[in-house]
Amino acid sequence: MGEGQHDTTGSPNTPSGDFGYIPPLPQFGDGSPAVVLVHDKIRRELDDVDGFEEFCWFAREYPRCYRFHIDGAEFRLKSVHELMRNLRANLAARAAAPDGDTFEYGLEDIRTAQVYWNFESFLSEVSIALDLPPVDTTLIVVLRRYPDKWELRAKLPTNPNVRDILGFRYSRRVELLRYALRVYGELMALDRAVARTVWGLYRQKKYPVRKDRLFFVGRRERVP
Repeated sequence: MGEGQHDTTGSPNTPSGDFGYIPPLPQFGDGSPAVVLVHDKIRRELDDVDGFEEFCWFAREYPRCYRFHIDGAEFRLKSVHELMRNLRANLAARAAAPDGDTFEYGLEDIRTAQVYWNFESFLSEVSIALDLPPVDTTLIVVLRRYPDKWELRAKLPTNPNVRDILGFRYSRRVELLRYALRVYGELMALDRAVARTVWGLYRQKKYPVRKDRLFFVGRRERVP
Protein backbone atom coordinates (compact mmCIF):
# COMPACT_ATOMS: atom_id res chain seq x y z
CA MET A 1 0.00 0.00 0.00
CA GLY A 2 1.34 3.46 -0.88
CA GLU A 3 1.93 6.03 1.83
CA GLY A 4 -0.91 8.20 0.58
CA GLN A 5 -3.48 5.41 0.37
CA HIS A 6 -6.22 4.70 2.88
CA ASP A 7 -5.81 1.35 4.63
CA THR A 8 -9.20 0.21 5.94
CA THR A 9 -8.07 -3.05 7.50
CA GLY A 10 -7.74 -1.77 11.06
CA SER A 11 -10.33 -0.65 13.58
CA PRO A 12 -9.85 2.13 16.13
CA ASN A 13 -9.52 -0.45 18.90
CA THR A 14 -6.98 -2.87 17.38
CA PRO A 15 -4.24 -3.84 17.55
CA SER A 16 -3.57 -3.12 21.19
CA GLY A 17 -0.23 -2.78 22.88
CA ASP A 18 2.31 0.00 23.07
CA PHE A 19 1.82 1.48 19.62
CA GLY A 20 0.94 5.11 20.11
CA TYR A 21 -1.14 5.64 23.26
CA ILE A 22 -3.97 8.12 22.65
CA PRO A 23 -4.97 10.26 25.67
CA PRO A 24 -8.67 9.99 26.55
CA LEU A 25 -11.22 12.70 25.92
CA PRO A 26 -12.30 14.78 28.93
CA GLN A 27 -15.64 14.10 30.58
CA PHE A 28 -18.01 16.35 28.66
CA GLY A 29 -20.92 17.74 30.63
CA ASP A 30 -24.53 17.29 29.56
CA GLY A 31 -25.61 20.73 30.71
CA SER A 32 -24.70 24.28 29.85
CA PRO A 33 -21.32 25.87 30.61
CA ALA A 34 -21.01 27.63 33.96
CA VAL A 35 -21.14 31.12 32.41
CA VAL A 36 -24.54 30.33 30.88
CA LEU A 37 -25.90 28.92 34.14
CA VAL A 38 -24.78 31.88 36.26
CA HIS A 39 -26.35 34.36 33.85
CA ASP A 40 -29.59 32.38 33.88
CA LYS A 41 -29.55 32.60 37.68
CA ILE A 42 -28.92 36.35 37.64
CA ARG A 43 -31.53 37.20 35.04
CA ARG A 44 -34.21 35.21 36.88
CA GLU A 45 -33.55 37.31 39.97
CA LEU A 46 -33.78 40.51 37.92
CA ASP A 47 -36.73 39.57 35.70
CA ASP A 48 -39.21 41.63 37.73
CA VAL A 49 -36.88 44.53 38.51
CA ASP A 50 -37.74 47.68 36.57
CA GLY A 51 -35.05 48.92 34.20
CA PHE A 52 -33.33 45.56 33.69
CA GLU A 53 -35.52 44.31 30.83
CA GLU A 54 -32.84 44.65 28.16
CA PHE A 55 -30.13 43.26 30.40
CA CYS A 56 -32.23 40.17 31.14
CA TRP A 57 -32.76 39.57 27.44
CA PHE A 58 -29.05 40.09 26.79
CA ALA A 59 -28.13 37.73 29.67
CA ARG A 60 -30.32 35.09 28.08
CA GLU A 61 -29.22 35.40 24.46
CA TYR A 62 -25.50 36.13 24.49
CA PRO A 63 -24.44 33.29 26.81
CA ARG A 64 -26.29 30.95 24.45
CA CYS A 65 -24.13 32.16 21.58
CA TYR A 66 -21.16 31.36 23.83
CA ARG A 67 -22.58 27.89 24.49
CA PHE A 68 -22.98 27.32 20.75
CA HIS A 69 -19.23 27.79 20.24
CA ILE A 70 -18.32 25.70 23.28
CA ASP A 71 -20.41 22.91 21.74
CA GLY A 72 -18.57 23.47 18.47
CA ALA A 73 -15.20 23.18 20.21
CA GLU A 74 -16.28 19.91 21.83
CA PHE A 75 -17.48 18.54 18.49
CA ARG A 76 -14.19 19.40 16.77
CA LEU A 77 -12.15 17.91 19.63
CA LYS A 78 -14.16 14.68 19.42
CA SER A 79 -13.63 14.64 15.64
CA VAL A 80 -9.84 15.00 15.99
CA HIS A 81 -9.79 12.27 18.63
CA GLU A 82 -11.76 9.81 16.52
CA LEU A 83 -9.62 10.45 13.44
CA MET A 84 -6.45 9.92 15.45
CA ARG A 85 -7.83 6.64 16.82
CA ASN A 86 -8.63 5.51 13.29
CA LEU A 87 -5.20 6.45 11.97
CA ARG A 88 -3.52 4.78 14.92
CA ALA A 89 -5.24 1.49 14.13
CA ASN A 90 -3.89 1.48 10.59
CA LEU A 91 -0.39 2.52 11.64
CA ALA A 92 -0.22 0.12 14.57
CA ALA A 93 -1.14 -2.77 12.28
CA ARG A 94 2.01 -2.02 10.31
CA ALA A 95 4.21 -1.50 13.36
CA ALA A 96 3.07 -4.82 14.84
CA ALA A 97 4.84 -6.68 12.03
CA PRO A 98 8.42 -7.46 13.16
CA ASP A 99 10.89 -5.10 11.51
CA GLY A 100 13.75 -4.02 13.70
CA ASP A 101 15.06 -1.46 11.21
CA THR A 102 11.92 0.66 10.91
CA PHE A 103 11.57 3.67 13.21
CA GLU A 104 8.48 5.37 11.77
CA TYR A 105 5.31 4.63 9.81
CA GLY A 106 3.29 7.41 8.21
CA LEU A 107 -0.04 7.88 6.48
CA GLU A 108 -1.01 10.76 4.24
CA ASP A 109 -4.62 10.65 3.07
CA ILE A 110 -7.86 12.58 3.46
CA ARG A 111 -8.03 11.72 7.16
CA THR A 112 -4.75 13.47 7.94
CA ALA A 113 -6.05 16.62 6.26
CA GLN A 114 -9.26 16.28 8.29
CA VAL A 115 -7.24 16.15 11.54
CA TYR A 116 -5.79 19.57 10.79
CA TRP A 117 -9.03 21.02 9.42
CA ASN A 118 -10.79 20.02 12.63
CA PHE A 119 -7.92 21.25 14.77
CA GLU A 120 -7.96 24.72 13.18
CA SER A 121 -11.76 24.81 13.55
CA PHE A 122 -11.31 23.84 17.21
CA LEU A 123 -8.97 26.77 17.78
CA SER A 124 -11.40 29.12 16.03
CA GLU A 125 -14.27 27.92 18.21
CA VAL A 126 -12.46 28.57 21.47
CA SER A 127 -11.58 32.05 20.18
CA ILE A 128 -8.05 32.08 21.48
CA ALA A 129 -6.18 35.31 20.85
CA LEU A 130 -3.71 33.80 18.43
CA ASP A 131 -3.63 33.37 14.69
CA LEU A 132 -4.51 29.94 13.46
CA PRO A 133 -1.20 28.09 13.67
CA PRO A 134 0.47 27.52 10.34
CA VAL A 135 1.42 23.92 9.73
CA ASP A 136 3.69 22.13 7.34
CA THR A 137 2.11 21.70 3.92
CA THR A 138 2.90 17.97 4.22
CA LEU A 139 0.11 17.03 6.61
CA ILE A 140 0.86 13.57 7.91
CA VAL A 141 0.12 11.62 11.08
CA VAL A 142 2.97 9.34 12.05
CA LEU A 143 3.61 6.53 14.49
CA ARG A 144 7.24 7.08 15.52
CA ARG A 145 9.49 4.82 17.53
CA TYR A 146 11.60 6.51 20.18
CA PRO A 147 14.16 4.74 22.37
CA ASP A 148 11.56 4.27 25.13
CA LYS A 149 8.27 3.74 23.22
CA TRP A 150 6.17 4.31 20.11
CA GLU A 151 4.23 7.57 19.87
CA LEU A 152 1.37 8.64 17.60
CA ARG A 153 2.02 12.19 16.44
CA ALA A 154 0.30 14.91 14.46
CA LYS A 155 3.07 17.48 14.40
CA LEU A 156 2.86 21.15 15.33
CA PRO A 157 5.68 23.67 14.98
CA THR A 158 7.16 25.07 18.18
CA ASN A 159 7.86 28.39 16.41
CA PRO A 160 4.70 29.17 14.36
CA ASN A 161 5.47 32.90 14.23
CA VAL A 162 8.27 32.18 11.78
CA ARG A 163 5.52 31.96 9.11
CA ASP A 164 7.90 30.03 6.87
CA ILE A 165 7.49 26.27 6.74
CA LEU A 166 11.19 25.83 5.98
CA GLY A 167 11.97 27.51 9.29
CA PHE A 168 9.59 25.45 11.43
CA ARG A 169 11.05 23.46 14.30
CA TYR A 170 9.43 20.50 16.03
CA SER A 171 9.71 18.95 19.46
CA ARG A 172 8.65 15.63 20.89
CA ARG A 173 6.92 17.56 23.68
CA VAL A 174 4.52 19.32 21.27
CA GLU A 175 1.76 17.28 19.59
CA LEU A 176 -1.57 18.36 18.13
CA LEU A 177 -4.04 16.19 20.06
CA ARG A 178 -2.34 16.74 23.41
CA TYR A 179 -2.23 20.48 22.75
CA ALA A 180 -5.94 20.53 21.87
CA LEU A 181 -6.81 18.62 25.05
CA ARG A 182 -4.79 21.07 27.16
CA VAL A 183 -6.42 24.11 25.49
CA TYR A 184 -9.88 22.67 26.17
CA GLY A 185 -9.01 22.07 29.82
CA GLU A 186 -7.79 25.65 30.17
CA LEU A 187 -10.94 26.94 28.43
CA MET A 188 -13.17 25.12 30.92
CA ALA A 189 -11.10 26.43 33.84
CA LEU A 190 -11.54 29.96 32.46
CA ASP A 191 -15.29 29.37 32.08
CA ARG A 192 -15.59 28.43 35.75
CA ALA A 193 -13.40 31.34 36.88
CA VAL A 194 -15.45 33.88 34.88
CA ALA A 195 -18.67 32.42 36.28
CA ARG A 196 -17.38 32.75 39.88
CA THR A 197 -16.29 36.32 39.24
CA VAL A 198 -19.59 37.32 37.64
CA TRP A 199 -21.60 35.78 40.48
CA GLY A 200 -19.41 37.43 43.10
CA LEU A 201 -19.73 40.84 41.45
CA TYR A 202 -23.48 40.37 41.16
CA ARG A 203 -23.84 39.53 44.85
CA GLN A 204 -21.82 42.68 45.64
CA LYS A 205 -24.22 44.66 43.42
CA LYS A 206 -21.34 45.51 41.07
CA TYR A 207 -22.75 43.56 38.11
CA PRO A 208 -24.31 44.41 35.75
CA VAL A 209 -22.66 47.81 35.34
CA ARG A 210 -24.44 48.55 32.09
CA LYS A 211 -28.02 47.52 31.38
CA ASP A 212 -29.05 49.50 28.30
CA ARG A 213 -28.14 49.32 24.62
CA LEU A 214 -26.08 46.21 25.24
CA PHE A 215 -26.79 44.75 21.83
CA PHE A 216 -25.15 47.74 20.17
CA VAL A 217 -21.81 47.48 22.01
CA GLY A 218 -19.01 46.83 19.56
CA ARG A 219 -21.22 47.26 16.50
CA ARG A 220 -19.26 48.23 13.43
CA GLU A 221 -20.26 51.45 11.76
CA ARG A 222 -19.75 52.07 8.07
CA VAL A 223 -17.49 55.07 7.45
CA PRO A 224 -18.97 57.38 4.76
